[in-house]
Amino acid sequence: GEAAAAYRRALELEPDSVRALRALAKVEPEQAESILAHAVELAPNDAQSWFQYGLATSSAERIGKAIALNPWFPEQSRRLAELTGSEAALKDALRTDPFDDAAWDIGGRIMAEKGDFPDAFFDFGRAIRIRPDGRYFYDYAVALVRADRFAEAQTQAEKAVRADGKLVEAHELL
Repeated sequence: GEAAAAYRRALELEPDSVRALRALAKVEPEQAESILAHAVELAPNDAQSWFQYGLATSSAERIGKAIALNPWFPEQSRRLAELTGSEAALKDALRTDPFDDAAWDIGGRIMAEKGDFPDAFFDFGRAIRIRPDGRYFYDYAVALVRADRFAEAQTQAEKAVRADGKLVEAHELL
């Protein structure tokens, strides 16, 4: 509440502040779509506003616009890959930041969905080596189950629980 009031005050002082609009959208998610629509109207070449607008509306087209404006921001391509399953967007994200653990995990999920388990397992392994996150172990375990490799899946699910004991999905999988 206090943050929203501060950003609204900033907008009273500087009504065309795209930065204040983006910040306000983060603290008022129920109004984010209209706030960010105004931000991109004020600054149609601001990649960050387009990206945030795309996330708020789950719009691949708007995230794509952000990428066109600034192709060197890996989170944009990673989020586009997550939203659309686009391997091209994923490759762009990893080209920009090859140490993006979340992008490697998304790659694993995309490949597993296609049934390309060797590539999926490689991608999950990369994500886990970069950051041994419980969610990544869980995603790996799910892919192993889909590949009928149950003993290995159990091992990965156990690692997921050890890494994040509050990961309900991993407990359910076990």
